[in-house]
Amino acid sequence: MGPGTPVDARRASGGLRTLAVLGLALVASPSRALGLDVQSAFVSLDGEWEEPFATEVCRAAAETLGLVRGFDTPSPCARTNSHEGKHALALARSSRDYALHVAVRRVAGGELALTLSAWDLPTWSGASQLVWNIPHGTPDEKLALLGRRLRTSLGSMAAERGVRELVLLRTVASPSRVTLDADGRYFDLASGDRLDFDAAWQIYSRDGHGLPDYLGLALDLGGVLAIGEVWYLTDTSVSDVDWKYDLSWATLRKKLLTGEGLQFDDNVLYLNSPGHPAAGAVFYQSARHRGLGPFGALLTAGAASAFWEYVTEFREVASLNDLIMTPLGGLAFGEPLYQVSDFFRRSEPTALNLFISGLFSFPTSLSPLHGWSAPGGLRLLDDRGLAADQWHRFHLMAGFDLSHADGRVSSGFGGSAQLDAQLLGQPGFGRPGEGATLSSGPLSTRLLLAVTMGGGGLQELALLGESAYAGLWVQQLDGTDSRVHGGMGLVGLGALFEHEERLVPGLTDQLAMVSPVGPTLQGTYSQGGLRLMAGADVYPVFGAMFSEAYPALAVGALAPSGVSPVLAAHGYYWAYGLRGSVRAELEYRDAAFGVEVRRYSVLSAEKLLAQKTGSDLRLADERQLTRLWVSHALPGRGLSVRATFERTRRWSDAADLAVTADDSRVHVQLAWEL
Repeated sequence: MGPGTPVDARRASGGLRTLAVLGLALVASPSRALGLDVQSAFVSLDGEWEEPFATEVCRAAAETLGLVRGFDTPSPCARTNSHEGKHALALARSSRDYALHVAVRRVAGGELALTLSAWDLPTWSGASQLVWNIPHGTPDEKLALLGRRLRTSLGSMAAERGVRELVLLRTVASPSRVTLDADGRYFDLASGDRLDFDAAWQIYSRDGHGLPDYLGLALDLGGVLAIGEVWYLTDTSVSDVDWKYDLSWATLRKKLLTGEGLQFDDNVLYLNSPGHPAAGAVFYQSARHRGLGPFGALLTAGAASAFWEYVTEFREVASLNDLIMTPLGGLAFGEPLYQVSDFFRRSEPTALNLFISGLFSFPTSLSPLHGWSAPGGLRLLDDRGLAADQWHRFHLMAGFDLSHADGRVSSGFGGSAQLDAQLLGQPGFGRPGEGATLSSGPLSTRLLLAVTMGGGGLQELALLGESAYAGLWVQQLDGTDSRVHGGMGLVGLGALFEHEERLVPGLTDQLAMVSPVGPTLQGTYSQGGLRLMAGADVYPVFGAMFSEAYPALAVGALAPSGVSPVLAAHGYYWAYGLRGSVRAELEYRDAAFGVEVRRYSVLSAEKLLAQKTGSDLRLADERQLTRLWVSHALPGRGLSVRATFERTRRWSDAADLAVTADDSRVHVQLAWEL
């Protein structure tokens, strides 16, 4: 281990001269602004290196650190591909003599990976690393790029706008409208203009991460729709019962130019939901991964859905419910899936993170033309190697369930698994500061996947996607990053997809709903070791509702007329109405207590088309779900045990016949928070 020696400018190569000039740009004492007490950094080289390139990298990094940080002592440089080097690195970190660690690693193809770690940076909450990829090139080109990226990274750490800068910087090495020019300044590829930070951030926040790839999107959608067409024409076990038209103009005219060709369908529920919202999520995610924003992706899902109904399924009537459920489910379900996939894509490029990213963008990630692999450029990571530029909370839970339907003798027992993922897109969330920001884009997303299996198979399936895409953030927090007190909140507009199925002895219940827009409120208050989180929302919804009253009405002489085919065959009907919820959770030290109430109130939408279908039976249903839970931390990072009690009350009306049906459930689960 030896000190990095300053480079003699008269003997420096072109790359080193560029590095020195760029380093002078941030000579203004950011270390004091960050409150650092130490005045040195540690440089390490990992992998196989050749001389004299390794020595020049050490010297270049040390010189840049000295110019940018103003460190009084030179920065040591160690080769960590040996036992001695690894031991030196461990001693350096434990000594607390170094504020920063700059690691340069040789990777495949001659590329370099630059990692900047904050060993003693108290104001940089949650984030411990920045990672840049440096592509292959000549030694001088690598050294010049190393200097530019190191300079930019160090400067953004010291800026007041640090968090937003880091979010922006992580995009510039990927295909993006905003990039960095040769001098390390922001550059707009669309207009050819150099930008200051505020202008660059405005373009990023408005237009998304990258330049739209319309050709790639067309190929993605064309492939999915072509596969669907082959399935539609060859697997007639599902589709031929709905075939009504052929390729003659006389029949196609009825479908395309008359109202006869647009109706509610009578498919089994799993095709309509989660089938069509999941298909919408595929269309939506493909557009998002190809660079479109949420609104453009929604239009893409709508166009793909219309193509499917009017072209792919040319032999049957266009399904009105599919034209609604597919694009709106794509927005509300696809955006949370995209956010989770993109989060792990921005994390450390391990095999596990890449697998999770691909899993949540499946099947889009299977496309050989789809760039779902880890992006180049800056990474902001926490100590677990996860992206630290976005507030997140992932709960993985597994355990057992007990259920009982009131008035029935039998009860159900099963094993359960659940994922509850929440991500916030507001930079600076949870960090000290105050202000109010009116924003658009994915501000808050939640994804819930839950399944319970018993001796008879599936007992419960729950899918939930929520996304707030516009709103007002308000925050007033004091204290330090590790202990804040104050409040923050969001007043916004969101979208919703929800699918619930319960199949237990003595009880069958199903609902599936979408909403394109509804008011949502979210708030958090922290004081000492206590934190209170609360939320409320109201959504106008369209979807499928299982009728508890219809089976009783359809017995014997009471069998009604005017029943829709889907109700008669599968027990559910198409409905519209309102869905509202309130939720609160109180955390104190190692314990948490929570309550949630959801209320559904819907009427039959099939009466709207009664003149064409004859389905004029009056149907109305209400549901109220009340959930109470308590959890306590266990030894081990992020582990806890959680007990939940749920009770669902149902009021169902069919042609003035009223029926009630209630059930209760208890979940005991082991939870892991990531």
